[in-house]
Amino acid sequence: MGCQAVTGLSKLTCCRVFGEDISDQWTLPPIETYIARAMRNDDLRVARQKEVVVWPIDYADPEDEFYGYVHGEVYSLDGYRGRGTKEFIKNLYGMLIPLVSEKTNSYVASKSAAFRLYQEHFDDEWAPFLREVWETCRIKWEYRLPKAEAERSRLRINLIPFVGLVFDGFLGHAY
Repeated sequence: MGCQAVTGLSKLTCCRVFGEDISDQWTLPPIETYIARAMRNDDLRVARQKEVVVWPIDYADPEDEFYGYVHGEVYSLDGYRGRGTKEFIKNLYGMLIPLVSEKTNSYVASKSAAFRLYQEHFDDEWAPFLREVWETCRIKWEYRLPKAEAERSRLRINLIPFVGLVFDGFLGHAY
């Protein structure tokens, strides 16, 4: 008898460090259950630091330089420790999971997979924006908050506002 994978994707994302690999004994939840859990989107609620998210959405913190979306610290192997865009990307990923999973009828095991699958399966006006966010925040800046004012302005003006305001319409239409 197999073990139930409590976290849902442990079977797909785990990496054996020591001992016998038992991931073949785990079962994934039914895809419908996985999608339903993803649609709860707890990350969006947490990102806004609110118990309940009410539509239409406004910025998490309109007075903050990055509207309340850039919080938490990121760490890197070269010793960097400071504010970063990782939580922002995580929240965006949380919005993509149910869309991509439902469209592809598959599990989405990573942030990079979610962004890649969106590009492959959704040829819409959001694809360039999502590619820009992923390539800039994750790849170019490695989740770090940029130091140069021009890049900080780019993050603030061109990227961050979309999640709070534009994605309201995007997600409202999608669901």
